[in-house]
Amino acid sequence: MSSSSDAQVVAGPIPEKVTSSSAVVWWQTTAPEESILVYGTAPNDQPYRVQRPWTTTTHEVSVSKLQPGTTYYLAILQPDGTRSAIGQFTTQPLGYSRDSNVRITNGPLFEQITPDSAIIAWSTNLPASFTVHYGTDAQKLDHTAKAPWTPTTHRVVLKGLNSDTHYYFTIEPSQQLPEASQSTPDSDQPAAPASQPPAQLYAFHTLARGQQAVNIGPRR
Repeated sequence: MSSSSDAQVVAGPIPEKVTSSSAVVWWQTTAPEESILVYGTAPNDQPYRVQRPWTTTTHEVSVSKLQPGTTYYLAILQPDGTRSAIGQFTTQPLGYSRDSNVRITNGPLFEQITPDSAIIAWSTNLPASFTVHYGTDAQKLDHTAKAPWTPTTHRVVLKGLNSDTHYYFTIEPSQQLPEASQSTPDSDQPAAPASQPPAQLYAFHTLARGQQAVNIGPRR
């Protein structure tokens, strides 16, 4: 059986249910491990810490008392204090529930992660098409995948990935369906308006050759 020192973050950290003052963050490890999340408003300074005593492979913590319209940086710590994964998210502005922007309402969730691919799904409050930007450097997401227009449930398959490698990605709406229009918009149209909050940064780790993933993501 693997020890906690062998645990590796295979999915996450994934910020979900982001509001103007709170968020839920989940991640999954290859072996049971203590849940330790640190976060803050600077990439190299995360003074806030959430720690759970139980040891499981799927981890989920809630963070609250956040500032609206603010970017928070996340890090998952191993029991010895070293960082094993990072991510970031931006809280919604005040009054966001009354605006007309596209928002992710559930997910992203991983339907499958293999040594060379990942299937990612999410739901939104409005119909839209999406572009997924991804890469192995959080500052240089130099690959893209299109999720064509669908009503509110979206899915993308990332192929040709390197095995046993950490990837970062963002999900950005390409265009939402005008309320009065009945046509399907082209997914290559210009990006969403600048009024959209900055994209959230998600992460996952492809499996090593011979590994098989099961039950990726939090249970709903």
